[in-house]
Amino acid sequence: MASEAFPEALGFKNGDTSVHTARTMMLAELGDIFSAVPAEGSREDYWRAAIEDNALGKPSMVTRRSTIAHMTELYGLTPGIPLFRSLRRLWPQAGLGRPMLALLCACARDPLLRLTAQNALKAKEGATIPRAQVEEVIATGAPGRFSPKMIRSAAQNTSSSWTQSGHFTGKAKKVRSRPRVTREAVAYALFLGHLCGLRGPALFTSFWASLLDRRPEEILTLAEEASAAGLLTLKQAGPVVEVGFPGWLTPKEEALLR
Repeated sequence: MASEAFPEALGFKNGDTSVHTARTMMLAELGDIFSAVPAEGSREDYWRAAIEDNALGKPSMVTRRSTIAHMTELYGLTPGIPLFRSLRRLWPQAGLGRPMLALLCACARDPLLRLTAQNALKAKEGATIPRAQVEEVIATGAPGRFSPKMIRSAAQNTSSSWTQSGHFTGKAKKVRSRPRVTREAVAYALFLGHLCGLRGPALFTSFWASLLDRRPEEILTLAEEASAAGLLTLKQAGPVVEVGFPGWLTPKEEALLR
């Protein structure tokens, strides 16, 4: 599923471009910019905070501009984009689930990070993945697109993102670990599947659900917590499961989804 085309009208990205040829998913910067801009802030507010107020603490104007440009590409930073608006709404209460929220959004909007997902997820806990293996995944999955130097950079940056999300630990040596998952992260993963046209039990076994690194029954338990907290609606009768996301989309976006 990671190689399929996703609905760009709802905020997903397909194609050849990738922030990860130059940057990681920038988890720390995402937290900083969210702290500097209110939840209802506009794209212009995020850019103003980064450039004029230097909310990201960058040493030069060039770095400020390039960083916020990469962040906009990766996360959207625009309330009119459903993927970003939902991420921003869930962020304050997500706590330890914030790295997973960021990873889910980054995968939805960065095809190259998505390309490396299967390789990262298939590693067993405690196993290591050498960078050469990640380079091979990128070279094979995107033949002829990148120079050897860019492949090395992309492998390093994607590996760093998988470490920031909690799927790995360590710096030079990446060791597979289990990421933190909260009800907010589960709600967001199910929502991404919903935007891709999945319904019912399929939401719990989707590509987006696989990023959570949890069994379907564990995801269901956290979905029940999300439902109790009013984040989504969940109805279950035997094997039949219905998940709803009231208020997550505007009427226009609902029409696009249909």
